[in-house]
Amino acid sequence: MLFTTWITFLGLTIIATGSPGPGSILALSSGLYYGHQKALFTIAGSLLGLFLLFLITLIGLYTLFNEYPLFFKTLASLGVVYLAYTGIKKWSQKKTPLYQHDKAPKKMLSSNLTLFKEGFLVAISNPKIILFFSIFFTPFIKTDNSWLLQITILAVTFFTCELIWQLIYALGGNKLNVFFKKKQHYVLFNKTTGLFFIFSACFIGYSLINNSF
Repeated sequence: MLFTTWITFLGLTIIATGSPGPGSILALSSGLYYGHQKALFTIAGSLLGLFLLFLITLIGLYTLFNEYPLFFKTLASLGVVYLAYTGIKKWSQKKTPLYQHDKAPKKMLSSNLTLFKEGFLVAISNPKIILFFSIFFTPFIKTDNSWLLQITILAVTFFTCELIWQLIYALGGNKLNVFFKKKQHYVLFNKTTGLFFIFSACFIGYSLINNSF
């Protein structure tokens, strides 16, 4: 795997995992209501759920990689289209839907196991994650290189970023919420990340055409 490939994947992953989603919003609310230490159990459950979905995706990608390389390349091309679509969508997005903790009722103290199960169920109950993993990872995997090494590098990169961002949301979610409540902040964030997705899609698409990725 080329260093430029990994850097591009890292940049996209930082944006994708850092953008508010079910897991990050849950980590944010857990940190606000139960404290930073208890939020770690929510994060652990969420990461376990994501990892199980990733393993399911991995089985399908491995089959495509070995048995149907042409279909795998087609899926990679769809991944490029997805990245471009995501960039356009982020560019035109009017707001960032962060958790409105000041409008939500206070929760009663939950056990560590309950918080772990909540994080796990939120992650595992989203089947769209499988489609996301399939489309997001495939443009960065080259069919004539070591598949296991490539997927290991990408997986470690992705889940490290996911863990860091969930910790940021859990530990500093209140400040992030205040920051993104200002319209100019989330507009700038959406347009910047949107441009990065679009340029990355163009770069990956060019590399796929020239088989240089």
